[in-house]
Amino acid sequence: QADVQPAKILQLTDVHLDVDYIVGTNADCGKPRCCYEDGTTNPDPNKRAGVFGHYSCALPPRALDEILKHAKETHEPSLVFLTGDYTHSGIWQYSQEMNGKNIKAVTEAVANAFPDTPVYPLVGNHEPDIVNMYSPE
Repeated sequence: QADVQPAKILQLTDVHLDVDYIVGTNADCGKPRCCYEDGTTNPDPNKRAGVFGHYSCALPPRALDEILKHAKETHEPSLVFLTGDYTHSGIWQYSQEMNGKNIKAVTEAVANAFPDTPVYPLVGNHEPDIVNMYSPE
């Protein structure tokens, strides 16, 4: 069919956003979640949370906004798939409130970046209040 247009799909997976990310905090805390106010410090400036993130930490909201801005300006997707794991990896800290904050922040950021684009969200294993609560069978 000559009138069928190919779809440009943006897939965002494992965003692992941390709405509590704080620039300058300890990025080498020895736990699954760092770069938020946990009372630890690090004298090494290379082991502190950067403006757009740190390898040892979850994604800061500012970095997500820049990623979405780049994707919109560069790729102009016709569909967006959000394929789960919106929240950080501090599983011992998960709660309905904390996970809800991160899920809401990710979905709102995507909706704001792509207001006229269909977005299809899915849940991952980090969305439930208790991680990995669903059986693999």
